[in-house]
Amino acid sequence: MKFKTLVKNRKELFIILSIILAVIIIAVSLILFLPRKKPAAAEHNIKNALPSSIACVPYLKNGSLYVIDDGQSVLISDGVYKTDDVEKAQLFDYVWSASGSEMLYLKNADDSGELMHYKNGSNQLIAKGVTSWCTVENMDRAAYIIDEDSVLQTGMLMLYYNGASILLDINVQPSSVRFSSDGNYLYALKCHDTSELSTGIGNLMRYDMQGNRQTIQKDVYGVNWLNYDGSAYVCLSQNADSITYDYLIVSNDRSVTIEGVYSASISDDRSVIYLLADYNAELELGTLYSLSVANLQKRELAKNVAFINPGGITDLTQGILYSTPGEMSGRYDINYVTSSGQIYTLISDGFEQSLYTIYLNTQQQTGYIMMHGVSADRHTLHYVEWSNGRIDDRKLDENVHELVYYEACDSILYIKNGNGNAAELYMVTGDQDRKLVAQNTGAIYNSADQSYYSCSLLSNDGKKALYFTNLINTEESDLESHPIASLYGTMHIIDLETGKSTEIAKQVMANAVLSIMADENMDNIYFMTLDGERLSLCQYISGEVAVLDNGVMNMLIPTM
Repeated sequence: MKFKTLVKNRKELFIILSIILAVIIIAVSLILFLPRKKPAAAEHNIKNALPSSIACVPYLKNGSLYVIDDGQSVLISDGVYKTDDVEKAQLFDYVWSASGSEMLYLKNADDSGELMHYKNGSNQLIAKGVTSWCTVENMDRAAYIIDEDSVLQTGMLMLYYNGASILLDINVQPSSVRFSSDGNYLYALKCHDTSELSTGIGNLMRYDMQGNRQTIQKDVYGVNWLNYDGSAYVCLSQNADSITYDYLIVSNDRSVTIEGVYSASISDDRSVIYLLADYNAELELGTLYSLSVANLQKRELAKNVAFINPGGITDLTQGILYSTPGEMSGRYDINYVTSSGQIYTLISDGFEQSLYTIYLNTQQQTGYIMMHGVSADRHTLHYVEWSNGRIDDRKLDENVHELVYYEACDSILYIKNGNGNAAELYMVTGDQDRKLVAQNTGAIYNSADQSYYSCSLLSNDGKKALYFTNLINTEESDLESHPIASLYGTMHIIDLETGKSTEIAKQVMANAVLSIMADENMDNIYFMTLDGERLSLCQYISGEVAVLDNGVMNMLIPTM
């Protein structure tokens, strides 16, 4: 059919062309101006999240290991450390999850110790003479080293599984031993002779749970990362400059080598690796790459990169923070680059420290920045949003000293206007609602950089916060001292919806990360107060404080 039979005059042709042009304009507008669908979050560790519940609380007292279970103190084992050895108690080697009462621990660990398994109220001795060990999440198996040579730093590798131990290998480097995430395979570096022992080079071995072994790589320094089932892993070998490594990345039957790696990081789901590679030691600059573990495809993300910071990103599968030299000497441009290569400049000609005070929620495509000034009283707080190559920056506050991001409720706590041992504590929620939590909250002054740090915690739902007042730092005080507690003060809890603040207790050990355990909504809180030269273990629940035990050396926090 000829065209003139379809369009009989110029007017009809003009109408058709106008419609086609309008459709094209609308389609282009949709692509350019409508917001893209926000990326789905990959499996990752939620930043600064509290455990959903606390099944029990293990602690050390008079050289013994105890547990608070259902409100009662239960002795697990005598003689796990020397009674008055504060350092040994603080370095007690154990694995425990807040969701259960099962525990693996090393008893009497001077040069070597007894590896013990506590489960269902009873102890089982796994092995004696253990110098190092590792386990899996459900603690149903463990690998450990015995007969370690302190000079050559190798030993015999043993596997504990199904209630029995078997010898896997000899001349194994202890620091190289690790399980695949599913627990079905064990990896370790095996050295052959004295010359290899001195260099740290050996063969990477894989062992199954029946004791079968296989050499999977030769002449490497060991395994760095493993994916879930061990089908992908990273080995490294050190270069002559002693500050860079060559990374051998293996996935199934394929491999790739990345040379001159200065630093690297892998996403929590073990799917993406970021590498600062091709590093020039004189210029102190390199090229930033991302690499897919599944297919080993490498993407160049940025050149002339000085530093990377994986810790400021909620989901590393989406991108990473990095810095490049700015126009001003000693200053840096700080950027966020997505895994697809889209670059957003967050700070131009800023200070290097600002790279490590940025928190970006990659799923929400929002974040917070504490931008460092020329002095501590010139730091500013900013809120950022990004999409489709554009970034919006909003200044929220100034004279800010510290910020902590809580991913579970997409909120931050920060302090400002530090003075002595106190500062103002503020909260900002995901909708940028800023509120004063408490005045004169406890703060630690760091004279090295003239900054302040708080000892505060936020619940996962963002409705409650713990904070301190009247903080005393015994390490910087000529008047106060304590053999265990270097920092203590008065602990409060505040209902952020009503603004009601309640004093919980005085003389509470104030290192919130190491000395306080709270469940996700802060309905159940365990803490320690000063008790002479020791501590009292306490619980705050239903608005009441109960002293669970006295003369305590240390409360053990979850390790997984």
